[in-house]
Amino acid sequence: MSVQELLEETLSESFELYRRNFIALVLATLAASVLSIFIVTVAPLFFGLYVMAVKALKGRKPLTGDVFKGFDYFILSWVLFIIVGAMSLAGLIFLIVPGIAVMVLFQYAVPIALLEKKGAVDSLKRSYKMAVGNLGFSALLWLILMVLNVAGGSITFGILLTQPYSVVALCLAAKKLLKKK
Repeated sequence: MSVQELLEETLSESFELYRRNFIALVLATLAASVLSIFIVTVAPLFFGLYVMAVKALKGRKPLTGDVFKGFDYFILSWVLFIIVGAMSLAGLIFLIVPGIAVMVLFQYAVPIALLEKKGAVDSLKRSYKMAVGNLGFSALLWLILMVLNVAGGSITFGILLTQPYSVVALCLAAKKLLKKK
């Protein structure tokens, strides 16, 4: 399958999953955003959005309250958040390109942690290998989702619509790439 075909398939299947679970995903994103006022809740709540997306990928109906299942992965969510966040920030400070490269290479870490039940370091290693092995696809997917989220963030409450779609798309992409091995 070509990069273009994989990208088109991933984005369209993601939209269908997003559409079917729209209300739960958007309400969970709202809850995660509001409750992230307490710094300690940021990583687990956004990890919870990934839990919901993986649940949808498995054909089960995610519920808005599933966002709190991210707390079941409290340590893992924070370790991934800190490692990827610090590396991305360092890359962006030194030069923009290394920061973007870090984001592209590790964008699958959270879905891998959930789909394969791996720890932080193993998820990061696996994400790196998958992204490098599928660099064109991974870079284009990251770019499309980044543009979508920047557009969503520029409109009042727009990110509440774009963020959950991006999470679903990343989870689906990770699942497809894991099958591809």
